[in-house]
Amino acid sequence: MTPRTRLLATTLALTLALAGCGHDHYYDPGPPPIAGLGLTLTRVGPEAIQLDWSFDPAAAAYEVTRDGFPLARAATTSLVDASVVGGFRYCYQVTGRGVSGAVVSVTSVGCITVF
Repeated sequence: MTPRTRLLATTLALTLALAGCGHDHYYDPGPPPIAGLGLTLTRVGPEAIQLDWSFDPAAAAYEVTRDGFPLARAATTSLVDASVVGGFRYCYQVTGRGVSGAVVSVTSVGCITVF
């Protein structure tokens, strides 16, 4: 690269970098924050666990996962998982989705051991 070519490349790079400065650029705040949902797990039988989570008015439906795999889709804030067996630990998470399908809320992962 000749000194003149290097100078032109440096000038072009500096010009492009400065073009993004100032008050005329677009600010993207990113996605909106995701609301947190509360999750309660209760053993309701020898082979059943009840999940209850808090309501999110922005959620059109809730997706429930067990151990990272899809378990159910619900329109309400409660679900009974009657497919558990003793001697295992199960971990659940609920994700609220808006009308467009975007994630609007999520619970922490909650785990329970069935004896």
